[in-house]
Amino acid sequence: MNIKIEDTVCKMKKLSLKEVAKSLKVSPSTVSRALSGKPGVSQQKREEIIEKARKLGFTPDSMASSLKTGKTYGVTVIVGQQGSEITLNRNHMIFDLARKKFGSIRVVTLNEDNDLDKLIWDAAAGRSKAIIATVPQKKIDAETARLLKKRKIPLTSVDFKLESFDSAQIDRSAGTFQAARMLYLCGCKTPIFMSSQPIEKPDPRLEGILKAARSLDKTISQEDIHVINGSDYQDGFKYAKALLNSRFFDGLFCYCDRIAIGAMRAIIQAGLRIPEDIKIIGFDNIPAAEFLPISLTTVAQPESGPAQMAVELTLDRLENFDRDAKDQIFPTSLIARESCPLPEDFSMKEKIFATQIYIK
Repeated sequence: MNIKIEDTVCKMKKLSLKEVAKSLKVSPSTVSRALSGKPGVSQQKREEIIEKARKLGFTPDSMASSLKTGKTYGVTVIVGQQGSEITLNRNHMIFDLARKKFGSIRVVTLNEDNDLDKLIWDAAAGRSKAIIATVPQKKIDAETARLLKKRKIPLTSVDFKLESFDSAQIDRSAGTFQAARMLYLCGCKTPIFMSSQPIEKPDPRLEGILKAARSLDKTISQEDIHVINGSDYQDGFKYAKALLNSRFFDGLFCYCDRIAIGAMRAIIQAGLRIPEDIKIIGFDNIPAAEFLPISLTTVAQPESGPAQMAVELTLDRLENFDRDAKDQIFPTSLIARESCPLPEDFSMKEKIFATQIYIK
């Protein structure tokens, strides 16, 4: 986008709805209906009008309008099209909490036909007092940030960080640090760690694993990292079967619980025992993990904490909009079950959950 912020601010002050309508060769009432979310405008035309208004730096004074009509969206929640069971559960918690605190919510989905900036402008052009976004994005446009500041609309991100805005983040490396230490301290000599990224470009899950290895003076090479592309049961079965046919390993960390469950089936089909022959740890703590024939040791992602904090930060920002941004971080944590049980030695348990070592 080539619009200068200074020009945008000027247009936000001077541009009228009639001028936007004239630039699009439509009536002012069509622009008004499109920007307020009212019926009578096709989806294609609505998106065209919203995009044009965004480029021109124009939004109607919808907050004043809502005070007159008594109609308002308490908060707009922006979600992704896909996500793990944990992400979906967390989103539903946000919906419930936001509805109770704000009175009403509007849920919109980020997909290939739009982006976060576009959805934020759409929300600002509608009747939302605040925005909560749960789809990771590295940044938003400068003019989008200026719009939110000018209209005093809080934006809170969940599970990612946007500079100068509040966030409720999740530390995935904390739990994988414990998981990797557990595999090593429970006697695994040749563990394999499934990852979505190679060792030279680690994501937070792999960063925790590498940190755990260093804390125990262990060396992890690329051969110990099995890069995967997929996150479902059949992917886990396929990857584990290939590993069993190609090399020996006595411990397996899986990128997510679904992969772990598929891998467990492949291991059992190969005539091996869990955890006696191969110890296995997942990630997510989906509901099924606890109720398998061999319950799954896993890294639990926080659900209610980030959801509640996102709503609280948003409410607080409405009351004190000009305060500094706040970032609240929620760690993941290891839950030991039958697929990789805790050792009976209490000192070993302390070493596995050595938080002070992780912080260093």
